[in-house]
Amino acid sequence: MKLYKILFAVIASVAFLTSCGSDEYYDAYTPNDTARYSFERATLNETFTPTNIPTSYSVTVLRAGTAGAVSIPVTAVFSTPAYSSEQTSLNFADGSNKATYTFAIDPAKFAIGVDNTATLSLPAGYTSVAGKSEVVVTLKANFTWVAAGSCLFTSEWVGNATPVRVQIEKAQEGTNLYRLTSLYYTLDEPNTSSADFHIQFTLDENGNAKALTPTIQAMGQEYNGAAVSIYWDPVKYARYCSFTNTGNAFTIKTIFALDGTPKYPGTETFVWDEGYPGK
Repeated sequence: MKLYKILFAVIASVAFLTSCGSDEYYDAYTPNDTARYSFERATLNETFTPTNIPTSYSVTVLRAGTAGAVSIPVTAVFSTPAYSSEQTSLNFADGSNKATYTFAIDPAKFAIGVDNTATLSLPAGYTSVAGKSEVVVTLKANFTWVAAGSCLFTSEWVGNATPVRVQIEKAQEGTNLYRLTSLYYTLDEPNTSSADFHIQFTLDENGNAKALTPTIQAMGQEYNGAAVSIYWDPVKYARYCSFTNTGNAFTIKTIFALDGTPKYPGTETFVWDEGYPGK
């Protein structure tokens, strides 16, 4: 009886293995021809200098296999008017497993110091579970900042009666662009989220006040739950916005904005007593 059971088990095993080799026992796996595309990466990040911004950028898309020329749809969402593209499809050449999406970049419209993003997406069903159906491209241009002395700053917004020393830096690229480094963090650290918020300004060739730029500059503070920023637009708000100096003594008349909306006129002053470049 025992020998019979052993022989039966052996015969059953052989029969099972034989059946597994037959096409009649199971259906052969057939890959999904549509769900075989993927972006090479889910995120792409690059940083440039303002004088080295490219005029175009390309993203690679992969496919499983290389047979046949194929075109598939792609969508793009841009966060900046500096980006543009009329491309709506990805074109794979016969014999290649790669295609590219390219968008143009206008350096004149490229915002400096902030993230400029492009989000590219493949339609549902075109990507396998392990594939990447979307890529977020983040390009940024940063100035190279070098020390340019310091000043004694008094802020109507903060209300410091005693001037506080604030460091000043100059951009190596561009013309006479400066920044008050970590201004409100230095003046009012407990109420400022970080030291990464700076206030930029420009001078003329003689070291005189010219402008605050850009129009809206975040301060890193909140008021009644709203983000506070300096809003400087002397064309639209000539009565409240000006930037002047007498020698190394500077006066900023501006509007403090809440969540980007101008609200409160105010005056900030500083004396650039170390490293002033004026003539």
